Amino acid sequence: MNGLRVLHKDDLKRFNLPAMCKFYKVKQEHHHRATDDTKVTAECFILMLQEFIKAGCKTLMDINNLITDEHYKMVFASHITLIAKNQDGYKNLYKAVSDALTVHCNGEGILLKSVLDQYRDGVLVGSACHNGRVFEAALNESPEALKEEISYCDYIEVQPPSAYRHLFNELRNGEDDIKMVIKKIIKEAKLQKKLVVATSNCHYLRPELKKYRDILIASPQIGGGTSKLARYDEAPDAHLRTTTEMLEEFGFLDNVLANEIVIENTNKIADMIEEIKFFPKEMFVPADDEFKDSLGVPSIIGAMRDIVWSTCKQMYGDNPHSIVKERVEHELDCIIGAGYSSVYYMSYLLVKKSNEDGYLVGSRGSVGSSIVATMMNITEINPLLPHYRCKKCHFHAFKMNSDMINKYGITEHEQMLQEYLQKVESGYDLEDCNCPICGEPLAKDGQDIPFETFLGFNGDKVPDIDLNFSGEYQAVAHEYVRTL
Repeated sequence: MNGLRVLHKDDLKRFNLPAMCKFYKVKQEHHHRATDDTKVTAECFILMLQEFIKAGCKTLMDINNLITDEHYKMVFASHITLIAKNQDGYKNLYKAVSDALTVHCNGEGILLKSVLDQYRDGVLVGSACHNGRVFEAALNESPEALKEEISYCDYIEVQPPSAYRHLFNELRNGEDDIKMVIKKIIKEAKLQKKLVVATSNCHYLRPELKKYRDILIASPQIGGGTSKLARYDEAPDAHLRTTTEMLEEFGFLDNVLANEIVIENTNKIADMIEEIKFFPKEMFVPADDEFKDSLGVPSIIGAMRDIVWSTCKQMYGDNPHSIVKERVEHELDCIIGAGYSSVYYMSYLLVKKSNEDGYLVGSRGSVGSSIVATMMNITEINPLLPHYRCKKCHFHAFKMNSDMINKYGITEHEQMLQEYLQKVESGYDLEDCNCPICGEPLAKDGQDIPFETFLGFNGDKVPDIDLNFSGEYQAVAHEYVRTL
């Protein structure tokens, strides 16, 4: 069949015996019956040899030379079980799976042994099910081959005989032959001092779900249609078995051995597994001292403070109201203390570049409750209390209740505007007024949104700064993030 893969890798999708017979127009009447399978395989092989001769092949080496660097596409992949023992193993498991699903993907993920060897640190390798190399070697190959395959694994898996039920009709003595193979695997594994573990080869949870899996396997749309719908009593049992069920199915072994592989060794494997963090709690925000050099500034925190207080001076003058100063200082302490200064500064740079390139940026969500984000032009929302402010002389007056008036005091000019300020919840709804100091029209601002909406009561929430870039500018923005 591998010869067929070499000759017709671009012409055929499947390379099993029925596919070979169909391709070479060999009549196949009794598939999966030894005599008929042997006969039609021989007929296909003769036709295949004729094709190799026409291709100029005279020796086995000539055939091998037809195989390209993508040799892994020419072989039948076997199954294997991988378990991450620790955090390093978890990372290596991801690397191995990523390689299998990208670099060496061939319709389905393929993990090369050489790749597995590269990422094996912290990973336990198990022999898997009847599709694994250990079972295949024990069933059809030499004792030396079985010895070699077992030596590669960290632990050896055997399943209950009912998990191999689909093979019963292909063997002379059916279930008895399967039991003999299981004993052969256990014997060789023990000689090599490998842990033998009884596993369910579980594909569904409860026995009554068995038929659903058979349907899925037979479905061309879902399972590839690689199998006809099996008779219920001929399909393997692949539910999650209880300890009692496992001990019953391995009753053909002596009690001591059955307890060892079902109970003792499974716990030994479990004890090898350390606690693994799947979702680390810590954030990986660029640190100030790591990020500053790439941006060419002495300090991210210093640059951030300069931008905030410079904008504050432009809006509220050299002597801003205590309401402004307290809010700005509180936010800066929280943001810098939590280590999120680089997040703010990168957002500032992104918005700045987009605006300079002629594309407005809209902010979305709770970032509008941060006055620091306002001062850095990340958001256009001003979260302070509703207030008037003069763009010329920087006079400003905030909506204040009696407690705030007692705390901060109030000037005559501020008092004059309280009649209008007390009527609104949003500064946008204020009536038009002129500045009582210089007579210029006053800007109307402030939405009364507490900072805690964004970073929490302790200032330790992760800042989620959502920015809406123009559709045609998004690729540029993405690339600029990489540049930063």
